[in-house]
Parts: sequence; structure tokens; C-alpha cells
Amino acid sequence: MIDTARLVSTRGLVRADVYLILAGLNDARLHGLDPASLDAYSTALDAVVSACEAAAPEAAVMLIQQPPLLHYNRFSPHDQGSGSAVDAYNRRMAGVAVRHRQAILVHVDGWVAATMLDDDTVHPNDLGHATIAAAVARVYRDTSIGRTSPVHD
Repeated sequence: MIDTARLVSTRGLVRADVYLILAGLNDARLHGLDPASLDAYSTALDAVVSACEAAAPEAAVMLIQQPPLLHYNRFSPHDQGSGSAVDAYNRRMAGVAVRHRQAILVHVDGWVAATMLDDDTVHPNDLGHATIAAAVARVYRDTSIGRTSPVHD
């Protein structure tokens, strides 16, 4: 997330009606529950959300919480994560969301890691992508009625 914040601060953002931010998994896998890394993630995510709001003050900023993985001990150095670490990063995301008027937190309901991850057990497969997209569409529709054009599933 720190690299994303740095990129956004140097290049800026294009104006949009909606920004989708799915973040935290690589940070959790690389740093686990390290307190300094959690703090750095929160600061970086806050900077990215602030940049979205500055680029488009009426845009929705959808913060998508990370669904869990099956395994966290693969792909060194990104093998330091755990379900607890992902939960901690998701809590940090929720903390950032409450500080921003345009931020909308998205929890991916119905996630089943055993059937929704690719063979690498990290990236979503088609079903996983569809489940994430359905969660975003549902939350957007429920929280943004009348703000922008309709969402179609």
C-alpha cells in the first residue's frame, strides 16, 4: 500500500465516479502482525483515500476488505500472513473508512476460500472475482442510490 500511496501522490488520480480499493493482503502476507507495518498501511491507505476525495469530491471510494486465504505459508517473502493478520488489516481499513465521508466499506459475504481461489491459493478464480464484484455492486447499490447511474449485476 505504501508504493500505491507514493504513486498516487506523485502522479495524481484521474477523476472518477467510483474508486475501488482492494488492499492489505500483500501487506499482511509480507509483514504479518508487525505493529509498525500496520501503522504504515493505515497511513498509506488514508493518503490514497484522501487523494481519491481530492480528485473527485463526490465520488464513492469503495474500500474492499480482503477475504481470507487457505494458506499463508507460501511464496516467500510473502509467507508471514495469517487469518489474524488479514483481520488486523481489515480492521485498519475500517478505521480509515470511518474518517472519510465518501468511503464505503465492503465486506465480501459468502466467501469460500476452498472454491474461490486460483491454484496458487492467493488470487481469486472466476467464482472468487464474481463474488467480490457482487459484494461491491450490492454495497454500492445500497449506499449510493441516486448518486450516480444505476448498477447492473
